[in-house]
Amino acid sequence: MRETPFYKTNWFTILMLIVFFPVGLFLMWVNKKWTVATRVVVSIVIVVLAIVGYSTRDNQNQTGNIAASRETAAKEKKKDSENSKQESKTNITKDVKEKKENHKGNHSKNQENPDKLTEERLVKDVQKLVGEKAGDKQKVAKIDLISTADDNNQPKKTVNITLNGSDNLTTKVIRKGMFVEAEKIFPKIFENKEVERVILIWKFPLVDVKGNSESEKVLSIQIERKTNDQINWDNFDRDNFATVADHYYEHPALNKE
Repeated sequence: MRETPFYKTNWFTILMLIVFFPVGLFLMWVNKKWTVATRVVVSIVIVVLAIVGYSTRDNQNQTGNIAASRETAAKEKKKDSENSKQESKTNITKDVKEKKENHKGNHSKNQENPDKLTEERLVKDVQKLVGEKAGDKQKVAKIDLISTADDNNQPKKTVNITLNGSDNLTTKVIRKGMFVEAEKIFPKIFENKEVERVILIWKFPLVDVKGNSESEKVLSIQIERKTNDQINWDNFDRDNFATVADHYYEHPALNKE
C-alpha cells in the first residue's frame, strides 16, 4: 500500500489552516478529503476570523498611533513649556540686568552732575555766596558759560557773571560791597579746573543829568586762571583788585563820596 504524502494528510491541512490559512485553504480544496459543505464552512470561518483579526490589528495600530501621537504631543508641549519658562527666565534675567545697568548708569550720571559746570549750578553757587536778592531785583542778573579750548585743545570755560549791585547809602560802601562779593566768587568758580577765565560785572541804577535812571555797568573785574593761582585768597586785600586783575573797569560814579 502506497503511503499518502504528508501535504495531502488531514493533520497537515489542519496545521496549515491554523499556522498559515491561505496554504491550508488551498490544500483543503485541492485534496478534496472533506465534503464540500465542510470545506465551505471552514473557508467562511477562516475568512471571517481573518477579517476580524485584521480589523482588530488595525484598531490596535490606530490606537497605538493615537497614543503615540498624544505622547509625542505631550512631550512637545512639555518641551515648549520648558522652553517658554527658560525664555521667560532669560528675559527676566535680562530685564533685571538692564535695570541694574540703567540704575548704575543713572547713578553714575547723578554722581557726575554735581561736578558738571552748568549755568544753573553757577547761579546756585553764586546765590549761596552773595544772596538771591539785590533790593527788589535778582542778585544774579545773567550768567554766560562760554566753551573754548587751550593750545593743547583741552576744553576750557569762560564764566561771565553779571550781578545787580546792592543799593547802599554811599557809593563808597557800594564799591566795597562789590569787592567783598568778588573776593567770595572768584576762588569758588576757579575750583572747577575747566574754568580758564572769570569775568564779574556789576550793574547799578545811575541817574543822568536829565534825571533819568538806568541800570549801567559800574564795575568789571576779569581774572585769568594763571592770575588766580598766584593769589592767596586767605590773605588777599580786596582793595588791590584794580592792581592784580587782568582787566579792571570802574565807573567814575563809584569814586564819588
